[in-house]
Amino acid sequence: MNIQPKIEPGSPSTNHVILDRDEDETYLMETPHNFEDKTIPDLVEVLRGACLQETFDKVESVLVSKDLELRNKIQLLEQNVEMEKLGRLKAEEEVKKVQQRYLALLKEVKIGGLVDDRETIEVLRKRNVQLRELCEKGKREVQNYEAMFKEAEIARLVDRDALKEVKKKNIEFECEVKKIEEKRMEDRNELQVLKLKYDELVSRVLELKEKRVEDGNALDVLRKMKDGLEHEVLELRRKKVEDEKSLVFLKLKNGELEYEVLEFRKLKEKWEEDTNDLGGIREKNAELENEVLELKKKWLNDSNALEELRSKVRVLEDDKKASAEIEIKNGELKQSVNNNLATISKLKNENNNLYIKFIGLLERVAKVEDDTKLLMSVDASGGRNNDGEAAIASTRLQNKWGMDALGASSASGRLKMEKDIDDDQRMSRGVHEKNTISGIAAKNGHPTPSSSIAVDMSKRKHSMADTETSSSGSSCCDLSYLDDLASSFEVSEAKKKKM
Repeated sequence: MNIQPKIEPGSPSTNHVILDRDEDETYLMETPHNFEDKTIPDLVEVLRGACLQETFDKVESVLVSKDLELRNKIQLLEQNVEMEKLGRLKAEEEVKKVQQRYLALLKEVKIGGLVDDRETIEVLRKRNVQLRELCEKGKREVQNYEAMFKEAEIARLVDRDALKEVKKKNIEFECEVKKIEEKRMEDRNELQVLKLKYDELVSRVLELKEKRVEDGNALDVLRKMKDGLEHEVLELRRKKVEDEKSLVFLKLKNGELEYEVLEFRKLKEKWEEDTNDLGGIREKNAELENEVLELKKKWLNDSNALEELRSKVRVLEDDKKASAEIEIKNGELKQSVNNNLATISKLKNENNNLYIKFIGLLERVAKVEDDTKLLMSVDASGGRNNDGEAAIASTRLQNKWGMDALGASSASGRLKMEKDIDDDQRMSRGVHEKNTISGIAAKNGHPTPSSSIAVDMSKRKHSMADTETSSSGSSCCDLSYLDDLASSFEVSEAKKKKM
């Protein structure tokens, strides 16, 4: 599975060719990277181009080192700011001392009542006011620079190129601060010179107090000194204008620095977003690796399952062929079964017809039994004439049974055409006939002509059916049974004649 990095629209990485993961790994392993010399956007572009743990670790170490360097630089800047604060406090103390001396001199001058030196005093007051304004402006500038340093500390400028530019601007700023400090030193020197001159003036005023009357030319000297002081005041005003111009220039640079600080803040926000995206990418990378492992396992299981399914499909194809053959044979068997069922239905119909005829024969046998009983009663009561009538009746019965035998032979002829008659039906029919005939013999107690006729008729019937249907088992048993009945009948007739 190929993993492609996420590319944002408008990013510089869209111009690069997207490679597969393996190609990215080989490319990044082969190409040397100087991560320390790269900027944050370049490092983020490298991370977007490759999802490798080694590159993440290297970039993270570089960013940590840059963060430490920036913190150290911020600490140095804080130390410089503290030194400047100390210098400012010292300057404020010196200014306070100068103001105290100035006030003391004013009191002395007022007490002395020097009217001519009032102009010089006013000039000195104006100069003092200007110096105070300059001090306040310097304080404000220092406060602005402190705020800028705090913002820079919060932003933590990570980009090395930006840090270089900040270093350059910081150096320029330090140079300008040094120039301002030099100007302050010059102003301090001028103040000291003015203080010295003021002291000299005070000493001279004291001398003038002593020599007010004697030395009238001292006023001219003081006037000349006044002119010199006015000239110095003009020069200080020019310097003030120059300082104001430099302050305007510094304000412009301060605005540029503030704009750059805002840009650095935006870069920091982007960097934080990129770090969050990198964390999400790492999590997604881990999830994708786990999914790849699971897919590999599933692929192995699926390959084994495919092999098993192929073997099962082969077995099923063999079974399908065998089932097709079985279906063909089953169709043939169904046809034969249908044919057999048709023949069986026909045989059942014929069997029912034969059963009806058999029931009619049983009724006739019952009538014959009644006739035999009547004949026996006639034989017992009547003479030989009655014997002749009995013989005639027996011949009639024989003719009648002959007709029945012909009907039975016609039924057996039908059975000859249907060769699939069940042996069980014939066995049951023969047993039933045996039972009926044996029942007749048991009722009479001794064989009669009618019973002998029934035995002969049944013997003929079974002999004709057995010869036509070629069934050996049941017919042989029936014929032997009928032979036994006939032999017993003949024995009984012989005994009767002897009687």
